[in-house]
Amino acid sequence: MSMNLLANEIVEQIKCFIENRLDEEKIKSKYPNTLLREDILSILDEYCTIVYFPLEGETINGFHVTGLVDASGSENTFVYINTAQTIEKQVFTAAHELGHIWGIDEFISSIFNQDFSQEDKERIINRFAAELLMPERVFVASCIL
Repeated sequence: MSMNLLANEIVEQIKCFIENRLDEEKIKSKYPNTLLREDILSILDEYCTIVYFPLEGETINGFHVTGLVDASGSENTFVYINTAQTIEKQVFTAAHELGHIWGIDEFISSIFNQDFSQEDKERIINRFAAELLMPERVFVASCIL
């Protein structure tokens, strides 16, 4: 099943997932600002090793790799962020990669008992990143004049 837009039920589950995860991880107490744009790199840093690298002229914003062994022999997750991109893209990439690490796509698949295409999983993770950085309720409230 391919989705052009995410169903409202999926979006609501993404929002619930974020709220639950922020509570479970006590992120709200560490980062009380509703908008996590300035904090997302610090939050991501708690779950992986971030590698900042400039790739001038490339469209890739970043990616994550799991299961790599670090110098101590422990398996780690690494997130690579292209610092040649704008800060906005770097922030969104950090939130997107956190969605991969937290497994939002797997959570949504299990809730709806459905295997989504890779393209649909990326849409789910992108919506997760958008909701994490600027929750819809905050966005709507800021747009009301």
